[in-house]
Order: sequence, then C-alpha cells, then structure tokens
Amino acid sequence: RSGSTMEPIMNQIWSRVFQRLHRTSLLPRRSHSGCAEHATVPASTNCRHVKPTLRVSRLYQPSNLRDVGQDSRLQGEMTCKSQRLMQQAGLIHPSNPGCYYYLPATVRSMEKLGRVIDQEMQGIGGQKLDMPSLCSADLWKTSERWDLMGKELLRLKDRHGADYCLAPTHEEAVTTLVAHQTTLSYRQLPLLLYQV
Repeated sequence: RSGSTMEPIMNQIWSRVFQRLHRTSLLPRRSHSGCAEHATVPASTNCRHVKPTLRVSRLYQPSNLRDVGQDSRLQGEMTCKSQRLMQQAGLIHPSNPGCYYYLPATVRSMEKLGRVIDQEMQGIGGQKLDMPSLCSADLWKTSERWDLMGKELLRLKDRHGADYCLAPTHEEAVTTLVAHQTTLSYRQLPLLLYQV
C-alpha cells in the first residue's frame, strides 16, 4: 500500500495499541501495604498446575535513584534525559557506548507491546514475517541508500568478499521479496506484511 493510504491505518492501530496498554498493567499490582498482590490458590488445586508468580521483591531491577547525569563515568554515554530516567528506574543498564542491557521489566513490557501489535495487525489482515538482519549491498546500491547513509550504516564483508550491511530498515528487502513472487494474484492484494 502507498504511504498516504497506510498512514491513517497505522495511526488507528497505534491508538488502539496505546488504549490496550493503558488497560494492561505491566507489573503486579501493589496492595496498600506495599507488597505485590497475588491470587490466592484454593487448597483443592493441584500445585503442579499453578503457574509460579514472580514477586516484585525478587524482580531483578537494580534501581539507581541518584542522578546518573552527574556521574562523570556515564556522562559520555547518557546523552538524553530519557536514557538517564530509564537507568534510574532500573529498566536499562549501559554495556558499551550506545549499547544497553534490557532488564526484565523492560523485556516484559516489550513482549506485551509486541503481542498487542501482533493482535492489531492480524486483525486488519497483516501477516507477520521475519527478515534477515544482514542485507546485500546490491539492494542498497540499487536504492542509492548505500552511499546516502554514510558512516552510520554498519557495513561488512563475508569470506567471499561480498558486501553486506546491518539493515536499520527493510524497505529494500521486503520489496525484493514481493517482487520475486511472480505467481502473486490480484486476489491476494492488498498485501500487508509487517515485522516487529
């Protein structure tokens, strides 16, 4: 679909995603005493079939309540306020400049967001696929983005000397994928493919 027709659809999907996330709590609810609430299991229930619940007190979330921006060691890495806030809340932890560990609460949130996006996209006929992270340089040279991207594009060669890049986006890859399907019928259109 063209960009002009996809924009209202994507806006509608994202509004539904945010509404769903609003209704869904990301962490266990807390009682007035500050402890995590857990459903009580009837005595007659067989314990082997009860899903174990992770207590908030056991959640690996090393919060760092001091201002990370004041730490001289991390000042070069933390360039924006959102990064500092996420580290203070124990959602991410820096590994190398520009690289972060996603801690358990962040991973759970991202998985829930992915599930909501899947449900909404499949609700309008979208089909999920997973495209390769490494793309051939030929595709990027054809679209003239190989030189346009500059130093930000991570490039590498395989053992045969062929050029590849770590694809930040997959417009070239998905266009080539669909273009190679010579048996595609008009009955299959419009075709909505996505990846998360």
